[in-house]
Amino acid sequence: MSSNEIRAIYEEGVKVSGRYLFRDDFDNLDNWNIVTGSPSVSASILTLPAGGEVRTKRRWIYGYLVAVARSTATSSLQIGFYDGGSDYVIWSSGALRYRSTVDPVEGSTTASVTETSWNVFVILWESDMLMLWVNGSPYGPYLASKIPNKPLPISIRNIGTGDVQVDLVVLYAEPISSWIVSSTGSTSGNISLPVNITSIQTGSNRIGIVLPTARLLATPYTDSTTPLGANSSFIGTSRDTQINSSSPYDHHAFINAHAVSDQPGILIIQESPNNTDWVTVKNTQTEQLVNPDGTAIYVARIERHPVTLRYVRVAYRNGPNTQSMFRLSSRVYSI
Repeated sequence: MSSNEIRAIYEEGVKVSGRYLFRDDFDNLDNWNIVTGSPSVSASILTLPAGGEVRTKRRWIYGYLVAVARSTATSSLQIGFYDGGSDYVIWSSGALRYRSTVDPVEGSTTASVTETSWNVFVILWESDMLMLWVNGSPYGPYLASKIPNKPLPISIRNIGTGDVQVDLVVLYAEPISSWIVSSTGSTSGNISLPVNITSIQTGSNRIGIVLPTARLLATPYTDSTTPLGANSSFIGTSRDTQINSSSPYDHHAFINAHAVSDQPGILIIQESPNNTDWVTVKNTQTEQLVNPDGTAIYVARIERHPVTLRYVRVAYRNGPNTQSMFRLSSRVYSI
């Protein structure tokens, strides 16, 4: 899979609130302290060579960390909450690893991961629980004394060889919370409650929709990197927003699209009810920007466009000049 095909939909098992504390898509390293090595950012991908490490300038105590990452060599990626001390919650060498000053012997929860492929890592760190999901598969929970209780930065580190690459880091405040009510009507407190939905009422006579899989991320596509000739067009692959073929209620709701070229053009979104009859529902002209080296670049973005029909695709119309560079990317997703 390419670096633009990584933010796949996975069942997270815990529904986040949707309000994130921190997010970085790696357009730069402004949010990070460089601890060691010479990290670089290109095409919204952070690359850490062997021995490199970056840490966020901010620290948090507890949270729900989502990261999309891979390494070019096995057992190189380390990511999680870590400041170089004895307290940490990290993914490293095939396991979630954790230690606290209260219980300084490292504990671990192993997980099955192909580290050289792109993966979605989700780490839940709470005062009384640690949990890991990798590509939607749950591991844990851990409920004992090795859980840190001090503010820590998010750390990304290459502890092996090759390169570590990261596309996205997001930190949420908490998973879903619920009030637990006893049979006498009294409340037992506001607690964090991991939720796995195992069944759902069938039929269309429902008030509201509950999805059996909580989808936080979705797959970005590289629709094209082939330069276009003067006044030429490109039409992308159709994306079926209905995730579950047996349920019209389970579908992606939005699309993001991004185009970059050395020549001006128009970014287009089209929709279809049947994957045959297409209509243009949105377009936008590219905007000229200037690179650090002084060269011009043309960029167009359409973000959070609500998809009405079942099928959606991106397209692009080039201007009067032949391109020498072109990249068109898109992502359909639900929140």
